[in-house]
Amino acid sequence: MNEKTCASNSYRNKPLSTIIPVVFPFSNGAKRGNNAYFIEAIKAAVSMGNTVHVISDFNNSFFNISPSYGVNFHSINFTDSTNLLIRRSHEFASIYTHLSSNEYKFELISIQRHFILKEWMETMNFSRIFHADADVYLFTDVTKEFNACYRDCDLLLSSGTGTTYSLSGHSSYISLDALKGFTDYIFDVYTRPKMLSMIHRVYDKMVSKNAKGGISDMTLLT
Repeated sequence: MNEKTCASNSYRNKPLSTIIPVVFPFSNGAKRGNNAYFIEAIKAAVSMGNTVHVISDFNNSFFNISPSYGVNFHSINFTDSTNLLIRRSHEFASIYTHLSSNEYKFELISIQRHFILKEWMETMNFSRIFHADADVYLFTDVTKEFNACYRDCDLLLSSGTGTTYSLSGHSSYISLDALKGFTDYIFDVYTRPKMLSMIHRVYDKMVSKNAKGGISDMTLLT
């Protein structure tokens, strides 16, 4: 993933943004193996002058990061369907159809995080964030980079090249408006028969070619 793809509004010369926070959504149910790499990713983001937030089903005692780093931890019980921050993600789980060779829980949480991010951004009154996967190391101040290069973008994604073109939000600028539109679209895909039939055909084609993976958040972004 080395290209950037921008889905922007038609207007230009948007004003400079104030601080754009780096947000790491992390669930041990989705990420397998050692968490040490995630701790280093957090420290790398902070070292570049970024404001960092971690949304997780663990609190800071699990990560054991010194308070001196100034990381903002938001502990959420992802199984509590009464929590307003995750209620919409639970509604999605009730209609989700698993079409992937990857683990059910892995694919589901990867999609659900977008609903949680949207609700969290509304609660925090953030109009834009930089979303990063737990294994993304940042070597830039994301606010300065956005103001210098990407002010016209409401959604900036990484894109694959070669024979397996796809879009990924693993390191992406996301506006709240773009996230609202994307989460509405996800519900449409899984509830409208024609769209659900479409992703079934995509997955069936992958199976026929013995390809790994399937319908994921990257498929939906593409």
